[in-house]
Amino acid sequence: MTRRNIRVDPHFFAELDNQLSESRGPNGEPSASDFLVIDLPTISDAFAEHFDEFPACGCPKLRRGC
Repeated sequence: MTRRNIRVDPHFFAELDNQLSESRGPNGEPSASDFLVIDLPTISDAFAEHFDEFPACGCPKLRRGC
């Protein structure tokens, strides 16, 4: 299995700031920092390790289709 280098698009961070606040919400909603430190590394690792297994909808020649 090939581990791919994964980079986050700079626009992602602007959208993250629009979606999540700087601090946790009153009901335990995550902050932007929580997402970056806790969730994003796990997501990035999954993409890096399993990229070739993910479907490329509409492009079956690239990877398995949907």
